[in-house]
Amino acid sequence: MPERHLRRCTFRRLVAVRKQPGAVYEAECLYPDRSVPIPLGDLEAARPICESCAARHIFRPDED
Repeated sequence: MPERHLRRCTFRRLVAVRKQPGAVYEAECLYPDRSVPIPLGDLEAARPICESCAARHIFRPDED
């Protein structure tokens, strides 16, 4: 099953946990100006959290 697109967020940071082949990324939330990021887990775990975010203004304009 192909992965769905994860909208690009101004405050989400992706960290490469494992490089190619089969890269794995962990997502972190830096909103609003957090000094310590909130870990969201891998991309699949972060998807429902990011999709339910109430701060709609943080998504990049080219994603609308």
